[in-house]
Amino acid sequence: MGDADLLRRLFQENNELKVKVNSLSREIFNRGVQYENAEEEIRLIKLKLEQAERGALSTPGKSSDGHKLGHNSSQQVSKINDTDSSGVSKELEEAMRLLDRRNSELKQMREDLSRAHANAESLRLDKEKIDKELNGAQAELVELHAFRTSSQKQMDEQRLGQSKDGVSVTHEEFLQTKLQLQSADRTVEGLKRQLLELANESNRKYNEQQNQLQGADALIESIRREYDEFIQITKLENDAIREAQLAEYNELKLTSDRIKMEAHAERKRLLHEYQTILYSMQAQFEEFRVTSEFVYNTDMDKLADAIKSQSQRYEHQLLYVIQAKDKFYSDMMVAKDAKIMSLIEGSDMQSIMQKHEMEMEAMRKEHIREIDRVRQEQDSEQKSLVSLLQRQSANLEAKCDKLQQHSKALESRLRDMMTTVENKNRLIAEKDEVKAQQDSEFSTKIEDASRKMRLLTQEKEHLRHRIIRMNLDARGEGDNSLDSMVKRLTRETAGLQSLYDDLASKYETTLAAEQVATRRAKEKAKLVEYLEKECARRNAEYQSMVRTFEEFLQRRAKQGRDDATRRSRLLSGIHETSNTSKPDFMADPKGILKAHIPKPGDASPSMVSPTNSTALDKSELERGYTYLRRFKTLSRAFATGDLRAVHLPGAPPSAESIPGPWQKIPLYKQLEDVSLAVAKIYEPPPELSSAADGPHEGGGTRTKIPVYMPDTNENKSKLKQIPDVKLYKTKEANQRSSKSEESQDSPVKDDFLCVVGGNKKSR
Repeated sequence: MGDADLLRRLFQENNELKVKVNSLSREIFNRGVQYENAEEEIRLIKLKLEQAERGALSTPGKSSDGHKLGHNSSQQVSKINDTDSSGVSKELEEAMRLLDRRNSELKQMREDLSRAHANAESLRLDKEKIDKELNGAQAELVELHAFRTSSQKQMDEQRLGQSKDGVSVTHEEFLQTKLQLQSADRTVEGLKRQLLELANESNRKYNEQQNQLQGADALIESIRREYDEFIQITKLENDAIREAQLAEYNELKLTSDRIKMEAHAERKRLLHEYQTILYSMQAQFEEFRVTSEFVYNTDMDKLADAIKSQSQRYEHQLLYVIQAKDKFYSDMMVAKDAKIMSLIEGSDMQSIMQKHEMEMEAMRKEHIREIDRVRQEQDSEQKSLVSLLQRQSANLEAKCDKLQQHSKALESRLRDMMTTVENKNRLIAEKDEVKAQQDSEFSTKIEDASRKMRLLTQEKEHLRHRIIRMNLDARGEGDNSLDSMVKRLTRETAGLQSLYDDLASKYETTLAAEQVATRRAKEKAKLVEYLEKECARRNAEYQSMVRTFEEFLQRRAKQGRDDATRRSRLLSGIHETSNTSKPDFMADPKGILKAHIPKPGDASPSMVSPTNSTALDKSELERGYTYLRRFKTLSRAFATGDLRAVHLPGAPPSAESIPGPWQKIPLYKQLEDVSLAVAKIYEPPPELSSAADGPHEGGGTRTKIPVYMPDTNENKSKLKQIPDVKLYKTKEANQRSSKSEESQDSPVKDDFLCVVGGNKKSR
């Protein structure tokens, strides 16, 4: 019974291990499904990040286009860009938070998978140990069966030897042998009953184990079918969700394209309106110049403020993302350390092994005590039987002593009966021989039948195992052992590790790209700050230059008028007076000083005599004309924002060497052009200059007004109808050298300024 209990317990533990292995396999499958979902979400997040980066890269071009549409349109575009940048920053924050959360989930899944591997390894070790114990118990059971058969054979041989040698036995030996034979028969009957009971019990337990195994196989098959159905349903749901998301993405894409087309059409309409406004404002150039300067300055200030605020927001967002990442990482490490410590403190493998060994030692000792008890019971039974036989023999001896007297009297009768007894003994010996022969034949038949039964049972088990294996191979589920499961788990874990390493490398690449973009944004912010400083410095220089030219021209004009008046009065005999009236052409009802270039035909013959003019006066007058033309050209260039060096026709080559605030300082040679730097950032469309002639106050022709127009066929056809309009395009460095070798009448271009319009003078 002890062996049967041990076998039952071992089979029960084996079934429990199978259930645990199945649960672990289901858990690993669920983890794999979760990992696939996480990978799909990470791919979608990467797509969103790429779209956000493309939207952020396309933002500056939109802002530069809106800047050219005037004050109102620039404000609208800046607001749109601010909203776009805020939306992109929010999406980036959400994407970074989602990436951190997915990374923490992946790490948690890896920890759970490692724990599952450890549990599977411990279960495998327990199964191997239980298998070893089961094999040892089966070996002991076989040894006990062999010992029982050998003892039975020895008893049979002793009994046969006694029966063969019992021809010359006495009556006492006969009676003693008969009693021993009866007791041996009873013992044999008891052992047979025990053997039958053990065989029935073993068959019953074997059938129960087979039923349990078949039930477990059926349960595993049903669970596998359920998981296959669940996987198919999940795939269908994922496909449906993916199709819905794709349809939504296509709809959003179409909506975005439509909005872009509408915005482009609106931009074209606004540009057309702006062109009409510019054409209508050509008659009011002076007021427009002041307004355009004010609008330009305010737009530059707003753009600088917007760039500064955007850079500060980006810096705050990056700092927040970095701090959140550090906090999440520290929380994750604390939780991981706590879990590791709890696992270390809660699973003492050494104590478990010691406890298991103590339990096995107690079971072994209990088994030994059970065997000793059975042996002691058998020895006590044999001793009691021997003592009973001894008492009976003593009683018989006493009776024999009492009957010795009667024996002598009966000897005669005994002699008479000896012949009868010998005949009966002969018959009994013959019967004993026949019975022993029958017993030996029966025992051999029983052994042959039991051997055949064992062979048939083994063959039946072998055939059943072959059928099960063939069925599993036919269904593709043959390799279903614990070792194969552990190998599959190891391979899947390696695949998960490689995928996680790929994701980590991609995350590092994205982080490096984000750092590069941050560095570029800082560089652009520095460039904007430098451009603001350069613009302020040039504005200050322009103001000082304007004041210097105004004072210089006023002094020169006043001195020329005084000299001419003095000479005319000396020639005509009129004394000079202290009161001199201010000329009318210097006054303006709006309080703006207007420069007037005196012409040779403006002076009256009475005021200036050609015979008294000297070469010095002519040179000074020509120099004043040159200063005034240069001032008007620079004023026009500052009004349009297009600054290039101008070489006036008729000016001496040494005019650039004249000291003054208009001369280019050496610092300009070390700096980049403002217009070129702004063009690198905003990529403005090509500029077009057109002008309309008008009468001048002094009788000459009016200076052409610069106009921004897109380079389209419609505008080109309009420009062909307007006379005296030139379109200057930027040249490359190799084209500038060839351009400088042409005639000096054409405008000269350097690296800083460009000619905006021409100045037509009537002579």
